[in-house]
Amino acid sequence: MTSDSRSPAAAHPAASAGQAVEFFGPQPLVLVETAPPQVSAADRLAVDRIWARDAAANPALFDGPVIVCTGLEQQPGRLVLSWAPLSYRYRALRQLPGTPWKPAAVFVTVLQPVTGGGLVVGRESASTAHPGRWQLPGGSVEPPPDGQQLDFEALRRHAARELAEEIGLESDPDSLRLWAVSRGEHSNIGVHLAAKPVPEGLVRRCHQALLTSMASSAEPELEAIATVDSPTRLAALGPTVDYLHPVLARWADPAQASDRWQPSVWPATLATSRLHLRPVETADAELLSTLWSDPGVRRYLGGPVPLDRIARRLEQAPGHPGHFTVTLHGAPIGRVTVDQDHRTADRTEVSYEFLPSAGGRGLAAEAVAEVIRWVRTTDPERELVAVTQAANRRSRRLLEALGLSADRRLDEHGVEQAVYVLAPGESPAAPGQGLPS
Repeated sequence: MTSDSRSPAAAHPAASAGQAVEFFGPQPLVLVETAPPQVSAADRLAVDRIWARDAAANPALFDGPVIVCTGLEQQPGRLVLSWAPLSYRYRALRQLPGTPWKPAAVFVTVLQPVTGGGLVVGRESASTAHPGRWQLPGGSVEPPPDGQQLDFEALRRHAARELAEEIGLESDPDSLRLWAVSRGEHSNIGVHLAAKPVPEGLVRRCHQALLTSMASSAEPELEAIATVDSPTRLAALGPTVDYLHPVLARWADPAQASDRWQPSVWPATLATSRLHLRPVETADAELLSTLWSDPGVRRYLGGPVPLDRIARRLEQAPGHPGHFTVTLHGAPIGRVTVDQDHRTADRTEVSYEFLPSAGGRGLAAEAVAEVIRWVRTTDPERELVAVTQAANRRSRRLLEALGLSADRRLDEHGVEQAVYVLAPGESPAAPGQGLPS
């Protein structure tokens, strides 16, 4: 579903078409459901008339469920987005003069970079509301199914699904990080998620395969794609959604790129008295498959990873910057990874997974401490974070023993998580005997 990138947050003045796009930097995003604003009977009748006219002109239009923004509030350390469920046809309220409330859409996009530089953009087809317009892959956010919560993890899953439906490119939702939130034309709210770079040839093959598969059944949402690395190149393509030029300018700005953590030296190898840590290799597929599918390993990590997602992860794993395979006497026993924290721009996240057979000897603590020291040698002033389920007492003891401080609690994947931080300039404590592993 392509994004309806036009529409007011109740906490802010109504916006007009053509207004400048405002950005909120990456920070924890909290979604809160509210009741939808009241619409008068007269306005409902007017909406129905406009919808009947538009649907007759374009039978591909679908009056599906969407969410609208009812408030956007910057709070200390987080951005709170209030939302309400509504039907897509109510976007017609924007066309009615004098209505007290006009819906502000909420949509997600995927910033899919290619390894040669540039972002993937697509041109909307005749089956969409805005044929010929260029945009990022993405779509309007829908209400969650009954009994499920609309949270940041749900937005990541939705964005990955849109990327697959519009480009044909499969992406692990867990690999998508929050890049920015925007407020633009009609106060529409965009949640922009950045994916990991992939070869441009792969993107084009996936999109062509998608077009071929749909040739006899349906019209694609994005009929053509291109890669662009600057607003100047984007201007040559044709009309665009309101957010695309400022997003691309922000993406290309070196000051923004500096917030996306990458190791200054890679590949790198590390060693302790017992362990060797090296970049992930293709030969590590058996280890990784076990770590991602073993119920014991995944007990506090959301359960085993689906097989199709494991296959995609294995394709992207070898050589990934900041990801180490840990070996003991030459045998792989686990992994430690360092990535940009998808919740906050200026934090780096450390994660780890080890085989059950490696437990009880302090090996995980030894490996994690060595990786943190490695990060500190090149980036001493960056805050490090580790997130574990609050119920995972063994992991929490490990982090506390290494000197990380309990920071706060948050809800992810439907369970309570404990956030631990190592402040800028701090180094990990030396792992001692008897540490949990």
